[in-house]
Amino acid sequence: MLEPGMVFDPTDEELVSDFLIKKASSASQGERFDFIKYIELYQHEPSELRSLAQDSGHEKRYFFTHLEKKYQGTNINRQVPGGFWRKTGSPSLIKNKAGNTTARKTSLTYYEKDRTYAQPEKTNWLMKEYMLLEKQTQNNPNDEESKMLTLCYIYLSKRKPRMTNRRRSSDVNN
Repeated sequence: MLEPGMVFDPTDEELVSDFLIKKASSASQGERFDFIKYIELYQHEPSELRSLAQDSGHEKRYFFTHLEKKYQGTNINRQVPGGFWRKTGSPSLIKNKAGNTTARKTSLTYYEKDRTYAQPEKTNWLMKEYMLLEKQTQNNPNDEESKMLTLCYIYLSKRKPRMTNRRRSSDVNN
């Protein structure tokens, strides 16, 4: 829990080196590491996630979670009960202070499924997902599990989402 007036807003490098690597190696101990909770992120709608995280002093909410692959393949299952998280853009690489690449950061947008339409609806919910590169997990006894461990943060964008290709009934008459 943060003291009043404090904000938790680490850099990408700090999130990876101070939290994700330590959590993956089971070295995280103490109150500092309890701030980012582990949850089954893909079991919850984005609006539910806000109440499951510690208050960071701003709009971002941080979590650890494990990813699971779809159907024995290489694609990751990011489905949630009412929609799914879709990658946006190319992942970026995170480097440590020594300049070595340690993790990959992926941006995702939440799409809501509506039973009345064939196309999903893009929302303002965004996520950044940090995953260690394989070379960071080679010395870890929980190697297979740690490859899929991620650190994520979600937030609600203040921008309006762009319209999808779906035509609404109000668009047809204009």
